Amino acid sequence: DPLDTDSDGITDFAELVIGTNANSSDTDGDGINDFAETQQGLDPLGERGFPTGVISSLPLAGKANKVIVEGSPLDSQSQTAYVATGLQGLAIADVSQFNDPILLGQLDLPGDATDVAVDSTLGIAAISTNSGGLQIVDVSDPMTPRLIRTVNFQSNRVEAANGYAYASSGD
Repeated sequence: DPLDTDSDGITDFAELVIGTNANSSDTDGDGINDFAETQQGLDPLGERGFPTGVISSLPLAGKANKVIVEGSPLDSQSQTAYVATGLQGLAIADVSQFNDPILLGQLDLPGDATDVAVDSTLGIAAISTNSGGLQIVDVSDPMTPRLIRTVNFQSNRVEAANGYAYASSGD
């Protein structure tokens, strides 16, 4: 295994090449480790943290009532956001690069989507759409989400775990 003295995910040789300090996981002292900065396209020698405030935005149909971010079971660097978009249903975005999100897919659903839960291992999302019911969506291909089933249950909150969706109505 190549030597990584500061355990930041960048080998000592690679740190020599890019000019970072092999003995410090955060060469510029900005609070973001060298590996994370290089992964995000930032300068690990810049001596500045990322600016606060709005870093990026992504126009979606509808309003974002609930946003969850899930990692991929197949790729530890991949992050996907699932957004309950009110009367528009569901939006899915690749947010692996937090400063450059990419819209992957959207799906119109009946009702008013207020909550979303995902079982990323199974590639299934459950979306509470209040009077529209509980929507079960195949998100295994995030570019083409597909409605599998509507459960006739007025749901406003949902959680998912181990292949089950737990939905509630009211308080």
